[in-house]
Amino acid sequence: VFAALTAQNPREVSAIHPVPADFVKAQLDAVLGVYDIRALKTGMLADPAAIEVIADAIGPHGEIAKVIDPVMIATSGARLISDEAMDAGRKAIGDILDAGAAWLESRHVEDARLQCEWLAAALLALSRSELALAQSREATEDFTARMRAGVRRLGQGEPVQYVIGEWDFRCLTLATDARALIPRPETEQLVQLALDERDVWEKPEPHLYDVGTGTGCIALSFAVERPQCRCTAVDVDEAALSLARENAVRCGVADRVEFRLGRNCDGAAEASLDAVVSNPPYIASLVVDGLPPLIRDHEPRRALDGGADGLDIVREVVNDAAIALRPGGWCFLEIGDEQGEAVRGILEDAGFSRIAVLSDFAGLTRFAKGRIV
Repeated sequence: VFAALTAQNPREVSAIHPVPADFVKAQLDAVLGVYDIRALKTGMLADPAAIEVIADAIGPHGEIAKVIDPVMIATSGARLISDEAMDAGRKAIGDILDAGAAWLESRHVEDARLQCEWLAAALLALSRSELALAQSREATEDFTARMRAGVRRLGQGEPVQYVIGEWDFRCLTLATDARALIPRPETEQLVQLALDERDVWEKPEPHLYDVGTGTGCIALSFAVERPQCRCTAVDVDEAALSLARENAVRCGVADRVEFRLGRNCDGAAEASLDAVVSNPPYIASLVVDGLPPLIRDHEPRRALDGGADGLDIVREVVNDAAIALRPGGWCFLEIGDEQGEAVRGILEDAGFSRIAVLSDFAGLTRFAKGRIV
């Protein structure tokens, strides 16, 4: 393996080149995790794919056929099992993942393996690609116990984002729990929609309102990505607002975001804002009752339920924004995939122009924006 990685003849390596310790740590560990090199010498390979990947790198006469690609080993599913991991009662990380995924699959949990990998990667402070290279490491008792507890919660239908306790949103990693909705990719697009509107950012210190802040993901993204702006994050729920405050500290912008308990644009003077951005509750009440249990039973209903037609809060936000925005200010909304024309009408009635209804990356209607005259 050392020869292949350094593109040298393996017959010459042991005789001519001592193996540098820093290379062993930085290269061999990167490729094989902490696999016991004795496994290579004794042929203790857990998967024929590993043999194929390694053997393919060295030609029949000892010449270098190719350099071993760590990704090839990771994506082949190959693992080397250390002597210790083979001992009775001792398990490798990969074994724990296999057992957890099988248990979740038996309970019909979707994406069981993926959820176990997310959980394990978070517990070990690894990326998923790093986890793929670490699956033969011996699982500690602490890791095994925490995986068991986490998998049990997943098996009860709890979202993996709440089990892990944090989730990535754009360039941020935010604390997540049942106080607020889980940040989703569609809302990342909503933020980008506002960032791309040049009118908003022409002023030296634009003032933006994030209505229904939840985790704080929208306001905190603006504070981090556009440090010159002034952000106010509003929510009707004190518990959600406390989570947003915690995330502001976590992201290092607590002194640059104002948090306000209230509805819509409460606290904003007339014609004082440059943009209002909101992911409001937009699901019709009867539809909320039929949502998958993963959402319906765990995420806060107040952040989902938009009333009989799903548009009660949207109307409030738009009408408040029409008063609070300066002439030329923008309102950006995340909406339901069947609400585009209805929201267009709400914006028109409130005096907005340059209205656009836009789709998400899945091709579904998901956003509306308008500029106040």
